[in-house]
Amino acid sequence: MVKGLGPMRRKVAQSAACFVFLIVMGCGPQRAAPIEGYYRYGFEQSAFYPVEGGVPFWLEAEGASWDQIHAFYVDGPGRGGGMTLHLTVEGDLQSGGGYGHLGAFETRLVVTNILVVEAISDDEFQAAVFGSSPEPAGGK
Repeated sequence: MVKGLGPMRRKVAQSAACFVFLIVMGCGPQRAAPIEGYYRYGFEQSAFYPVEGGVPFWLEAEGASWDQIHAFYVDGPGRGGGMTLHLTVEGDLQSGGGYGHLGAFETRLVVTNILVVEAISDDEFQAAVFGSSPEPAGGK
């Protein structure tokens, strides 16, 4: 078995799914129904993880929507500030890749309306998005 074949197949499947989506939906922005997920913002990071799973989206917002989100920003030393939120939003999904820091995201979610915004802990984020949480200090 060739090392790395699993991730390569996964990337091919993701690309095929994106291609089919673009054929069915068209290449322009698509208005998303309300979408719920978990958002992490910090230095060179603006990742929205839909509750349905899958790859994260690069999230952008402006005006009142950004003000509602940014109200939860917590300063940190240097570039260490950020926020971790549970969101339900409406917006436009744009596919095609090249979004976010170093063009690492295939899809961008441009928020037009915020329905729910609440701060969550890092542990809650880890459990919701990755199905795990950090081990408690001192082991199990």
